[in-house]
Formats: sequence, C-alpha cells, structure tokens
Amino acid sequence: MSLQNLPVGNHHNCQVARLVVRRIPIKGIFSITTEITKDFAIYHDGNNQMRPLTAINGILLGSCVAITVSLTAVLVVFLVLGDDYPRLQGEFDALVASVLIFLGMTAISAASFYTLVINHKARFIAQAALWGGLVATTLYYLP
Repeated sequence: MSLQNLPVGNHHNCQVARLVVRRIPIKGIFSITTEITKDFAIYHDGNNQMRPLTAINGILLGSCVAITVSLTAVLVVFLVLGDDYPRLQGEFDALVASVLIFLGMTAISAASFYTLVINHKARFIAQAALWGGLVATTLYYLP
C-alpha cells in the first residue's frame, strides 16, 4: 500500500500526516491560487516521548558542537594574533589537534543521535563509535 493511499491518522508504527500549502494571491503578483498537498510519514515506536539514551546523545551532541565552535573561535583568534604574540605558536598545534578531535566527535555524535531518532538498524554501530570516541577523547586529555 503506498503512502498516498493511506488516510491521515495513525497506522501501526507510522503516523501519516497531510501537509497543505496554499499560495495566497497578492494583487498584481499572483493571479492563480494553487494548493499543494503532500502526505508524509512519521515513524515512531508507539510513544511520543524521547528515550533516555536519545536524550543523553542529544546532550553529548550539543556539548561537542559547543566545544567545537568555541575551539574554532579560539583558533581564529590565534591565526589573527599569531605573528604578534610568539607565545601562541607553542599552543597552536595542540589547539588544532583539539579542534580536529572535537570535530570528529561532533560528527560521530550527530550520526549516533540521528540513527537513534530514526531507529535505524545501524544505531548500535553508531553508539559503539560514540562511546569509543568518548573514551578515546577522555584518555587523550587525561594526564
């Protein structure tokens, strides 16, 4: 059964909704009013609440994004001030390494979060990569 043949409502683990977009005619600009109707499906596991592991992944994703953006801003400052302050040259390599580590962690976190949200069969692999990356990042920064 195709998606277009399903009536709007809940069906098994799929909620079918109808999106209707109407173009409002404006005098002198649009002379024809059109209506576009699109059915789309939202898959869920029966409840409308976020699972705890998905929430934890969301927190990790947000933290990784914030750290990556902050480190990138510091990197830009280093690039602008680098010639005037020779002390910054010694910290530059460590800063670039940190930006790359957290850029990788952000990508892994995003993939893990997305696979959990859509309940993809690769979510276990993405989870293993996330937790492995978290352990590796922790071990890198421990003295």
